[in-house]
Amino acid sequence: MSMVKDVEYIILRREEFRNALMKTAGTILMLKHFASEIYSRFDNFDEQFFLNVDLDKSFEVVAKIRENVVGFIAISVTRDSKAYICFIYVKPEFRCLGIGTELLKKALEECRRLGVKEVYASLLSNRDSEVVGVDINREAMIRILEKLGFKRVTKYRYVKKL
Repeated sequence: MSMVKDVEYIILRREEFRNALMKTAGTILMLKHFASEIYSRFDNFDEQFFLNVDLDKSFEVVAKIRENVVGFIAISVTRDSKAYICFIYVKPEFRCLGIGTELLKKALEECRRLGVKEVYASLLSNRDSEVVGVDINREAMIRILEKLGFKRVTKYRYVKKL
């Protein structure tokens, strides 16, 4: 349960998510910068992944307080019933209040509903987070993943079987 009162969690499909974020221009700029920098850093980036994504099942969960987006998680679901956490973001002033954990819980519930069999989470390496300039708390994310039953499969990758 989130420790912040009045947080509403909403599951959105891709187009709905883009429209919701249009009200939060700073978040959009951060996302564009973050996504382009991160994807350009992957040495083994696999375009086949994107060809296998089922856009009808992929979704985002948004945390809102009143009309303000304070955090979100973006999940890509593939045609072979796997899900990948693409982004999870909580505004700095709302961190350590349980919002990130609740976002991930809601995402896992939706994955189960969609028939997903495995959910993958990949953390940024120190090098990648420095290059992108993203302030991340890797230890906090690891605690959340492990608390929710994810198992480490490589140094920066976790998986949860549903």
